Formats: sequence, structure tokens, C-alpha cells
Amino acid sequence: MLKKIILWVAGLCVFTFFVFLVFANILILRRPHQVSSVADAPTSSIALVFGGGMKDATTMSDIQTDRVRIGIELYKLGKVQKIMM
Repeated sequence: MLKKIILWVAGLCVFTFFVFLVFANILILRRPHQVSSVADAPTSSIALVFGGGMKDATTMSDIQTDRVRIGIELYKLGKVQKIMM
């Protein structure tokens, strides 16, 4: 009996997790305020640029290089006043 209850609760947790994933993805994909170009970005006092890893001790990964480049573009275009990396 206890084994059936544990399996039922585990199944319910897995089902709830997948429902959450689907709902979260739908919300993210339908966001009307996604920006596709730097010129279309809204202005802000600060841009928070997240890291993207390093290839080695001195070389940024491609993802991190793109994020830093876009942060610099936002600053140069006057879209942000400060950049935090």
C-alpha cells in the first residue's frame, strides 16, 4: 500500500514538473518584448551582462564574447549608462 502511494506521489510530481515546463516555455516564447536588435532595445540606467564561460584561462567563449560585444554596443548607442559584468 505504501509503495503505491509513493509511486502515485512521484508520478504526480513528474507530471506537475512537465506541466510547469510546458507552461514556462509557452510564456517565454510568447513574450512580446523580446528585442531582436540592439537599436530596438529600450533605454536603461544599467545593463547586466552575464558571463558565458571561458575557453581557457585567457580566452572568452563565443557566447561570452557576444554578450560583452552587445553590452558595449548598448553603451555606445546610449541605450545604457553603465555596464555591469
